[in-house]
Amino acid sequence: MESANMTCKRNSVQLAFMYLNDIVTLLVGPPLAACLLWHSFKSKRARLDVLNINLALFHTCQYALSAAHFIYALIWPEAPRNLLRFMLVYAQTGGPMSLCLICVERYVAVVRPTDYPSLERYRFRELGAAVVWLVSVPTAVLSVLSVKVPSWWMQLFRRNGPFFLMMIMMVLLWRSSSAVAQTLRRSGPGGAAPRPAKRRAYFTVAATSSVTLLCYIPVASMMHVNRKSSVIPCLLTPLCVALLSAASVVHPVLYLYTHRRALPVLAS
Repeated sequence: MESANMTCKRNSVQLAFMYLNDIVTLLVGPPLAACLLWHSFKSKRARLDVLNINLALFHTCQYALSAAHFIYALIWPEAPRNLLRFMLVYAQTGGPMSLCLICVERYVAVVRPTDYPSLERYRFRELGAAVVWLVSVPTAVLSVLSVKVPSWWMQLFRRNGPFFLMMIMMVLLWRSSSAVAQTLRRSGPGGAAPRPAKRRAYFTVAATSSVTLLCYIPVASMMHVNRKSSVIPCLLTPLCVALLSAASVVHPVLYLYTHRRALPVLAS
């Protein structure tokens, strides 16, 4: 473990890549998240867009962690390992969980429309948003503490907890997304094309599944391998951070694209 850390100390390429990733994320991510929040509240969709608003706020906290990492790394390049570990687990847990809840909501709306009013009656969106924070933050904290605590159950949690949590979310997301896609691909009565709302729902689940497949699943796999070796390899860490940063930027872009009036540039 010590030799791997010493290799990281001498490798300035990884540090430069991390700096560049933090800068690009901070320049692009916060304005997009602000546009998403502004559009949701301006269009009076806040009551229905709780999960998307929560994900935008979740990503805003991720941007704050990126800013803290950037400042801290400039002052003390080898110090912010715990901050980086917290950010990795935080983002890889809460991000896909939020996307999974959005897909489940779309599943109920499209496949089981008679049950859709129950989502509001039982506060599904609000409870889901709270669960994202109550799971992702403690999981990230435990992942940081487990490095310093020799308890066997802490080590077991660090090596397998986030990965298996991700796998459970992937199963739920896949089942709900595939059911929504099959339902929405069917033409309307008389062969009519699906309505715009249904096309938007189809795009939402397709985009959500793509972000998860291209960003979150690779990160979960790489981090699982890293935990098995009890170190964070220098080559994989920047790639994991870059994928999580890309996922945090892609979500507001896709949301604003489905609501093109919110961002005229995307409407052209």
